Amino acid sequence: MTNPRFGLRAERAPTPAAAGGTRSDQCGLRVGRRLAAWLLATCLVLAGAITAQARPQTFGSSRGVLPDSAGAIAEVIIQYDPDLYTESLPLFTDLLNALSPRTHVTVLVPSNEGITDVMSAWGPDLTANGRSATIINVGLHLSIWARDRYIPRQPFSLVGSAAGFLSAPYPELEQAKINELLAYQTLGAFGVIAEPSDLGLRLEGGNVVANRRHVFVGANVFAENDVPASSAPLRQSLREVFGREYVVVRDRNDLVPWVHVDMYLTPIDDTTVLVGSVTAAADILRESGEGYLIGAAEDAEECGPLGSIGDACLSDIVETSLDDVAEQVRGLGYRVIRSPVVPDVPDDWMLTYNNVVLERRNGRRYAIVPVYNVPSLDNAAVDLYRSLGFDVHAVDVSGIYRLGGALRCVTNVARRTRVGTTRSAAAVTEENKPGYLMVLDLTSNDETIQPDHPCLPEPESEFAPLEAGPPPFRYEQSVR
Repeated sequence: MTNPRFGLRAERAPTPAAAGGTRSDQCGLRVGRRLAAWLLATCLVLAGAITAQARPQTFGSSRGVLPDSAGAIAEVIIQYDPDLYTESLPLFTDLLNALSPRTHVTVLVPSNEGITDVMSAWGPDLTANGRSATIINVGLHLSIWARDRYIPRQPFSLVGSAAGFLSAPYPELEQAKINELLAYQTLGAFGVIAEPSDLGLRLEGGNVVANRRHVFVGANVFAENDVPASSAPLRQSLREVFGREYVVVRDRNDLVPWVHVDMYLTPIDDTTVLVGSVTAAADILRESGEGYLIGAAEDAEECGPLGSIGDACLSDIVETSLDDVAEQVRGLGYRVIRSPVVPDVPDDWMLTYNNVVLERRNGRRYAIVPVYNVPSLDNAAVDLYRSLGFDVHAVDVSGIYRLGGALRCVTNVARRTRVGTTRSAAAVTEENKPGYLMVLDLTSNDETIQPDHPCLPEPESEFAPLEAGPPPFRYEQSVR
C-alpha cells in the first residue's frame, strides 16, 4: 500500500473490510470487546469533526519552534525500540530520574510486548513522585531517535499549543523512520499531540536548535531539499516553521561540521552558545591518558594532522569547520564557549556534550547532560555546565552513541511552560507520592496502524483538533 502523501510504502495488515468486516472492524483500532461500542462512537464523532470543522492549518507569526533554553519542560516524547533494549536501559533510567516529576512523559512503543517491556523496565520511574505518564502502542516499529521526524511548536508565550511540523520523507528513508511519520500523523489525528502540519520540507529536529533570539539550522538543509542556498521558497518555508529570525549555520565553504546542528552547537540562553571543539577533547584525553576508553586505534596514520584518540580519527576538517561556526556565532553578538567533542568521521558517530536537554524552572537552570563512561571528558563537561550556573544531571548514553546520536536525539521536548509559572516541586510533589499511568492502544488486532482507514482523514487533509476531553482509546489506566 502506498501512502498518497508520502509516496512510500507503509507497513500494514490487511483491512478487515476486505473480509466483509463491520464498520467497527474497519476502524482497525480495537482494544477489547468491553470498549467496542465506545470506540465505534468515537470513530464516528471523529469522522464528523473532521468533515464539519475542517479548516486550514497556518503557522502564525506569534508561534514557532520551542526554545531549547527557556521555560520548564512540560512534556517529553520518547520512542522505545525493543532491538535496543539493553543499550537503552541505562539511558532511559537516568533520563526519567533526571526529569522533573512535573514533566509528563509519553512513550511510543511498537506492540503490546513493548508496553510490557516499558512497564517492567521503567514503570516505577515513569510514575515516581507523582509524575503522570502515557504509554502508546502505535503498532509500528520506530527508531529511538524521537527528535527527528516531529518538530513541536508553541506560541512564544509558551501557553497553549500550536501545529507541530512533520518532516517530509525522502526515497532513501528507512522503514522505521517512515513509520514514525505515520505514527505522528495518527497521533495528531486523534488529538494525542498538537496536530502536525506539513510544508513538504525535509527538516529533521536534530538539525534545529533555538533560543528566544534565533533558530539555528544547519546549511545542509538546502542540499537535503535539493535546492540552492538562494532558494526563496525554501527560505520562506523555514520562516513559517521557525516563526522567528533564523541563522543558517555554515563554515567558509558553505558546509557543516556534522549532519545535525544539535551535535555541535548549544544555545544555553539568549547570550551564550557552546560550540564543539575537537582540540579541547584531544587535550583532555591526552592529559588523562583515557583515549583507550574510546577504543583501540587501528589506522592512526590515516587520520590526518590531529591524529587519533582511541579508534576515533580527530578530523582537522571537522575542527576547522567548527572554528568557522564559532566565529559565525560570535559575529551575531554571542559569547562563544568551546565544549569537547570527539567525532569519528569514518564510522559516523560523535562523542558530544552539546546534545543536551535544558530547562529553567523555579528560578533555577537545569542541564541534563550525556556521559560516556570516559571520566576525564565526562567530568570536564559536567564542570563546564555547572560553571555556567546549571544544576547538572548526567545520563549514560554509552550504549547508543556509536549509532550516531546522543541524549537530545532521543528526547523530544513536546511542550514547555513559561518561566516562573510552575510551583516549587517540593510544594506539589512528595516522596513516593503515587503517579498516574495511562496506556493507549492505537492498533488493530494485528497491532498495525491503518493510516488510510475510514476513521482517519485523507493524508493531505488538514482539520481542527477535537474538543478537549478524554483520550479516545484508553484501554488501561492505573495509579501506581
